Amino acid sequence: ATYPLPDGRTLSKQQLYSEALRHDPTNANAYNNLAKTLPAPTATYALPNGRTLTQQQLFAEALHHDPTNAVIYYNLGSTLAAPTDTYTLHDGRTLSKQQLYSEALRHDP
Repeated sequence: ATYPLPDGRTLSKQQLYSEALRHDPTNANAYNNLAKTLPAPTATYALPNGRTLTQQQLFAEALHHDPTNAVIYYNLGSTLAAPTDTYTLHDGRTLSKQQLYSEALRHDP
């Protein structure tokens, strides 16, 4: 699907989120939503700043900018296959799928 803009351009969801990040590289919701457009945890997207990140890395970047967002913890947890699989966040914490879900519940019971 594409979305028409007032200036006449038509952009995809990915392009819209990328444009949001170009204007505000700290926009956690844009990172989270961009990650959700990717088909798999290891799928990648090239950001406007030249960095290429996987779906998991996009979720982690979102958490870096909004570390209390329960939805992002849940989304990152959902990318891990087994309950004991882990992911290391920007703050150095390594959390399992179960721990990511627990963090989501802690921030939004």
